Amino acid sequence: MTKCGKMAYLVIYDFKGTKTGGIPRQFYRALDALMERQKDIKRIQSSVFLCENKASAIELKNMIEGWKAKAQLFEIVRPELEPEAIELGEI
Repeated sequence: MTKCGKMAYLVIYDFKGTKTGGIPRQFYRALDALMERQKDIKRIQSSVFLCENKASAIELKNMIEGWKAKAQLFEIVRPELEPEAIELGEI
């Protein structure tokens, strides 16, 4: 009971071989600053972000790669649920 929705973007990163404590605090500060400027970037998990527009997703990916982390950007479709689907609990 869904129809095609709007595009969104996932950015996923990993500092391969680095434990959480080994990632510089400045990296997290840079992430926070970018999220403050680009309000459409939302953290889903510790290294997974949902972006509502492509420019923000690209900026986020480039910033992460600037810190020598591996980053992937995925374009996704966020389905818009029909009102009946919400009422029937299909989400």
